[in-house]
Amino acid sequence: MATVPFTERQSDEEIVLLVLGDTGKKGPPQRQVAEHSARTCAALGCDLAVMVGDNIYETGAESSISRKFVALYEKPYASHGALETWVVMGNHDWLRSAQAQIDYTNRSERWRMPDLHYRVPGLPEWFTLYGWDSQLLRRWTDTAGSAAMLKEMEEEFCAAEGWKVAFAHHPLHSSGLHGLHPTELIPLQDAVEPIFERCGVDLALAGHDHHLEHIDGPTFDQLIAGSGSKSRPLCTDPGALKGRCAKVGSEGQHFISSSFGYSVVRATSETLSFEFYGIGQEEALYRYDVSQ
Repeated sequence: MATVPFTERQSDEEIVLLVLGDTGKKGPPQRQVAEHSARTCAALGCDLAVMVGDNIYETGAESSISRKFVALYEKPYASHGALETWVVMGNHDWLRSAQAQIDYTNRSERWRMPDLHYRVPGLPEWFTLYGWDSQLLRRWTDTAGSAAMLKEMEEEFCAAEGWKVAFAHHPLHSSGLHGLHPTELIPLQDAVEPIFERCGVDLALAGHDHHLEHIDGPTFDQLIAGSGSKSRPLCTDPGALKGRCAKVGSEGQHFISSSFGYSVVRATSETLSFEFYGIGQEEALYRYDVSQ
């Protein structure tokens, strides 16, 4: 586990959380999402960010001194200033060393990954934010590590009051490429959804599928922000290939877009809402208020 300092916020009246996903491919879209989100955070006053995996394409990092961290995180997100980014692993990150991304916490002023799963510290008691490793659970379901993660997540959420928000790489519900193959998501749903239901989790943040989407899940809202540096077309887009696109109009879907972009979650002790933003448009593409 890495030793993690965190910045004390000046107010507990509101939390503004930037959500970035699948950010780890170098190129113009990555840079544009970084710069666009920096402007949004300057306007809204972001308190922190989460990065929901596939942070370093295509094959993760070998060690904490890898140049990939500078090329794919520090330089592109320099416009974010001192904004802390709380990170979880994605499936591509696991192709190399998970420990490298944990250890990089001790080398960066902004990158925060204290462990494979953890509760983000320093937040108001009415806002619980917990990051968990969906790839660990998907690949090694029956291991002691997966069991310990599920146990800790349930203990943290069930003991908490107020808003409860989870973030991981894989969504539990999606209309994208991976959501069209339910065998990939069913093991996660079976393991995690009962915890979310028992503990009253309000919002699940994820990436993995390369689009922006809001799905009304069985007991929680699913937010997908997986187009931080890669994007796949919607199935209604001209030239979209069947089986390689995101479905429009699936059950529970409130919003979907193939834009490169990100999300912002805003919370007070009484309200919880989120917005999607896409490059090329300064105003939000979509807003939603979650009822308590």
